[in-house]
Amino acid sequence: MSNLSSSVIPGVEVFTVKKIASAEGVFAKPLVNNYVKGFYEDGFGEVYTIIFPPGSKRGGHYHKKSTEFFCVIQGCAKLYLSDGEQNQEIEMNGINPVTVRIPSGVMHTIDNVGNENVVLIVYWNKSYSDDDRDTYTTA
Repeated sequence: MSNLSSSVIPGVEVFTVKKIASAEGVFAKPLVNNYVKGFYEDGFGEVYTIIFPPGSKRGGHYHKKSTEFFCVIQGCAKLYLSDGEQNQEIEMNGINPVTVRIPSGVMHTIDNVGNENVVLIVYWNKSYSDDDRDTYTTA
């Protein structure tokens, strides 16, 4: 549960995901309390899974009021981040997974750069509402 690397963009953190392998398979902890402590209000928020094919991308937006945590558990992806002043790229994969904290105001896009579907687990610290999507793209 250690911070894997220092970040170029303030507020972005990359955590090593603890994995335990056995004859029965692999047990991994992509999201633990100390990653998200202090990042949710008015309830837990949401956890969801996104599956997307090789060559495709997701995101291309930022949130004004929300923090997200990304963890790729299958496939290979590249996460592109920008706060308007600095850019950062983080390689993510299911073999050596990391969890990345993406704070509000940071533009993020994730590309599937591998040959299989990417399975991405996302924790969003707010509950989704059609009345307040908190998702913005740049012009």
